[in-house]
Formats: sequence, C-alpha cells, structure tokens
Amino acid sequence: MGDLTIRAVLSYAIEKEIEAQQRYTQMAEKAENEATKSLFLRLANMEKNHEEKLRSMSEKDIAGYHLENVPDMHVSEKIGKREFSPDMKIIDALALAIKAEEKAINLYLDAARELPEGDDKKVFAVLAQEEKQHKLDLENEYRQIKTEC
Repeated sequence: MGDLTIRAVLSYAIEKEIEAQQRYTQMAEKAENEATKSLFLRLANMEKNHEEKLRSMSEKDIAGYHLENVPDMHVSEKIGKREFSPDMKIIDALALAIKAEEKAINLYLDAARELPEGDDKKVFAVLAQEEKQHKLDLENEYRQIKTEC
C-alpha cells in the first residue's frame, strides 16, 4: 500500500458510498413498511451526501482535518446480524444500517493499521471517523425507537 495516494483512497471510499446508496435504494423499493421505506431512502440520501463530501475533499482538507474521539454507544455489540427482508420493521432496518457502518469503520481502521504515519494513514482515519459519526447517529435513533416500543 505504499504507493497509495489520497485521491485513490478517496475514490475507493466514494465507490463504497455509491454502493451503499444503491443498496439502500433497492431496499427502499422492496420495503413494505412505510417507516422502513422512508428510513432506507434517508440512508441512501445520507450516503449521497457523504459521497459529495468525499468528492470535494482535497489533500489540504485531509492534512487540516482534526480527528476527534467519536463516542461509541456499543449498540452494535448487543444486536445480532440482520438480513434485509421486505417486511422488516424500522428497528431491524436501523440495526442492519448500524452493522453496515460498523463494517465500514473496521475496513478503514484495518487499512490504517497497515500504513506508516502520514497522509495516507490519516485519510483512512478521517474516513473511519466519518463512519463512526454515522454509526453514532443511527445508534441514537435506534435507542430512541427501542425505548418507545
């Protein structure tokens, strides 16, 4: 990975965001529950916004990006693996999305561990932080819905 460029890393991340958009859009089209359908459309839009943010990032942005410690509510540790089904409830759709964000976080953190200190490593840390924030937002929503049930 030594010849990795920031632009190549961002291009890879953009591809992943596009795949997530497509996946959530397909799930929305198949979802029978209106609340679940709405959630999947919102998730697809969130991934689209993330794609646009990544497209606008430059090496200067990465260098100046301040990494923060995003809290982890550990919701994903308490929920089992979820598979999509057209009749799934919104709570299960949120669990599925949380697991997807966790997978993305781990992908970027694992890649960062393989690299020496520098901009290439930092771009993966930035991407992981973005995914951690998405996961936190979903975990908050999951907990709110869980307490209402």
